Amino acid sequence: MLLAPSSPSPSQTTIDPVNPFLHSLQVNYFPFYFGIGDSHGIPPNCTISTFTNPTFSFDSYLTSVVNDVTEAQFHLPAHIYSILSLPVPPRPASFMVGSSIHTLHNSIQRVQCMVAACTDGEISVGETGIGYKSLYKGMSLLSTLSVLGGQVDYSTKLLNDMYKILGLIKEGSLVGATAKDEFWQGAKVFTLTKLGQNTAMQNSLPAALAFYQGAAEAEPASRRSISLLNHIAACHLAIGDISSFVNVSEEMLEAYHFSLSNIFGEQTPEFNVSIPAKEVFFKDSDGRGGRSTSSSNPKQFCRNVLNNAVLNIYGDDVDSPNLPHAKAIVEQMDSLNGCLHIELGRKKGREASELPSKLHFSLGRKLQKRGFTNEALYHLRIASGPFIKDGALHQVYSRLALPMVFDSLKNQALTLSGFQHELGSFLGKNSIVKNCDAIKTNFDVLPLIRFAEETDIIDYGYEGDSYSLISKLYYQMCPDLYRGDTGGGEEENSGANPNKRIGIVSSTLYNHPTAKTHGGLLKYLASLGGGVSQGTQIVIACYPTFSDTVTKRVMKEVQGVKNLGLTEGKEAEQLRAEKLDVILYLDLPLDARSYALAHQRLAKTQVGLYGHHAYTSGIEDTLDYVLIPGAGGVGEGKGGGGVDGTELATSMTIQYSEQVVVIEGLHIGEMYGGLPEGTFGEYEQSPLYTDAGAFHSRFLLPEDANVYLIPASAPHFHPEFDSAIKAILRADPRAQVVVALRELNSAEKTAAEEDYFSHDLLQHGFPIVWGEKLKMRMKKKIAGGKRGGGLWRRVKFLSEGLAPNDYAAVLKMADVVLDTFPFCNFVNSIEALSVGTPVVTLGSRQRKGGGRLVAIWWEELARAEGEGGGEDECCNAADEEEFVDLAVRLANDKALRSRVVKRIESSRMFDDHEDGYGFYKDVGDFLLSATPL
Repeated sequence: MLLAPSSPSPSQTTIDPVNPFLHSLQVNYFPFYFGIGDSHGIPPNCTISTFTNPTFSFDSYLTSVVNDVTEAQFHLPAHIYSILSLPVPPRPASFMVGSSIHTLHNSIQRVQCMVAACTDGEISVGETGIGYKSLYKGMSLLSTLSVLGGQVDYSTKLLNDMYKILGLIKEGSLVGATAKDEFWQGAKVFTLTKLGQNTAMQNSLPAALAFYQGAAEAEPASRRSISLLNHIAACHLAIGDISSFVNVSEEMLEAYHFSLSNIFGEQTPEFNVSIPAKEVFFKDSDGRGGRSTSSSNPKQFCRNVLNNAVLNIYGDDVDSPNLPHAKAIVEQMDSLNGCLHIELGRKKGREASELPSKLHFSLGRKLQKRGFTNEALYHLRIASGPFIKDGALHQVYSRLALPMVFDSLKNQALTLSGFQHELGSFLGKNSIVKNCDAIKTNFDVLPLIRFAEETDIIDYGYEGDSYSLISKLYYQMCPDLYRGDTGGGEEENSGANPNKRIGIVSSTLYNHPTAKTHGGLLKYLASLGGGVSQGTQIVIACYPTFSDTVTKRVMKEVQGVKNLGLTEGKEAEQLRAEKLDVILYLDLPLDARSYALAHQRLAKTQVGLYGHHAYTSGIEDTLDYVLIPGAGGVGEGKGGGGVDGTELATSMTIQYSEQVVVIEGLHIGEMYGGLPEGTFGEYEQSPLYTDAGAFHSRFLLPEDANVYLIPASAPHFHPEFDSAIKAILRADPRAQVVVALRELNSAEKTAAEEDYFSHDLLQHGFPIVWGEKLKMRMKKKIAGGKRGGGLWRRVKFLSEGLAPNDYAAVLKMADVVLDTFPFCNFVNSIEALSVGTPVVTLGSRQRKGGGRLVAIWWEELARAEGEGGGEDECCNAADEEEFVDLAVRLANDKALRSRVVKRIESSRMFDDHEDGYGFYKDVGDFLLSATPL
């Protein structure tokens, strides 16, 4: 059951007495995954003779690799250090730089060279050559490094081969090795545990549970690690076996007590689930306060247990000897004890075979966000039963849940059809639950709706698109949103008024696409209250957020204006008390809290701003206008007259719920990013740019490669886009497609996700399971057919974030950046343009949700150059065929690319101009002159 189907039994394997692995182990499949090596699986610069020297020490060789990887800030399992007799270092901060990636890939090749040499028969495996243990150590390290490099499939194949070695030892086929050897016992536990983790990452929790249980059976009960029990308990919880979860959890608590008693003797401290929070309130590494998991509120215990369990399904925890000293584990065990003995009532003799419905609901949401869709739906359905308290409320969330990644175009069509049907059917129910608080917590789906717009209009008897229907559902669930008093001053005459109070509402003023897109505009609007219009008062209202370099830059640039911190549950009253004339929403509809605010009349005039997410909000009555740059084929809104400094959209291509106001042009200004000053990375400061050959060598790219970069998050990869990638790979034999590059957000290093990102579903663009789902789908599409395997070898995933300067350098070094379709990837495309790299887009295929912003950028560049109309040799394609042709021409025609780069670099789009060459000023003029419709 635990052995992979492809693994032969020992009795079926022909064993060479000199080199028993020559026929039973094969590693020549790794070129398929890493894109390196010859047909025999030998990495470049690999000298087999290195390992034939009798004085060569394999352990020393592997130790040098481990030391290099550790110094590069990668965390390895404690088992790797243990088998090499090395001390386990502290867990490093998760921060990837170009040199780290180079070290990782170089280390992978070094270990591959050793393993390939052994399995190609060049070295005898036995007493006179490399030992069985050394080979196993090399494969263990290689499988671990492969996961760090994003190659879970390859790691799993290695682990299967490692399990074959263990099978041969068990059967006595290998001389001098016994299954009772402590080394091989630990090897079996490690192999099965890693197989469980990899299988969980690939969204097969029942199989992962079987591997974990096999590992637990192989480990002596007295030494069973808490982390392994944690994995088992988490899987039981996820698949809904609550009784087994409770039993394993109690065993985990016993193991924890046993571990403590070995250190503290008989004076083992008892758990105290009611101690004051301040006594276990640990600060994070940067000195901020973390969450207390030990609280006098019993309901919080199980929520914390659920949070930890989801993270520990495939997490790489610290092994048991270090657990008593880990603050996080102390908190986790305390929460677990509280959950079992208080919330689930075990001390009262109640059989804890099920969770309270609210905990099922919470667990379902966590699992859904991380990609365990089937398990999530199980828990959500339980929480949505007809006789369950708040079941009708939970039903709204479970029926409207959307995945980040679809398995196929067919699966996407079926899922979206069901989503649209459920959305329409909810509006036909008069018995829909009324709960105003729920609209802020039940609509995590909001950021994903733009990826669900297959049609412009959904015909269920209600006018509008998905956002319009969601807005109607908001009003149906919370009729109090119709409250109409604004708290504003007296009515004014139409026309510009320099004495207005303007509020700017956001929930994402950190290193986020919203701040990157609108930071320059925000700086200009803040100046309206200081010099341009002395009587204008600006109020910036923001939900609590992680404070990073971008936040600090924004706060510095808006000094002198009022900064209003919004408090959940009181934000509407806070804004009414400000008596605002105009509210500008920066990030609708990314955040359910901001979206709920926009459904209330909190100012006389309320305006939404374009963004990377969507043009229209779907909100009628309370959101009067939406501001959009350029012409770009936008649609008609409610109608009405012109406004000074703007052009009203007149074409009927798309229906809007708001009055559409098209601001002529488009300006971004100086880019915001992760450097200490809050600025975008400087590619000139990265060795990836300054060192000759560094870029290609560190990302394992051939020196003559044409690099096509797609710096987009997982939801942007529509199944239709897979075909374009395959066409480019076929058209350009030197093409190397690099997927998922992104700048590391410093918030990921230090901020607890639940504290700051629970309302931002897309903050972490590549959760592990979603990333693996995307890889499997793309591999099926690209690797299928004649010579498909060769195409797939030229696709590389870089799902880890890069330091700001390295991120900018990779954007700069790419030959072409591809804008995704049918969902525009605006912000990352603009970042590429800011360093002078051409971006090819397919404006004609962009859906309403994503807009045509990259196409508008090119049109605006042409207009500014006096060429008019946006007709140009680059880079807005008319159809998919031209999209592929333009990309391939740019990558191969260096003269064409040079002309395009020169045009980009000579443009004024990214100048830090005071009024954005009129664009910022037009927005400001509109806000000063706007009146209610």
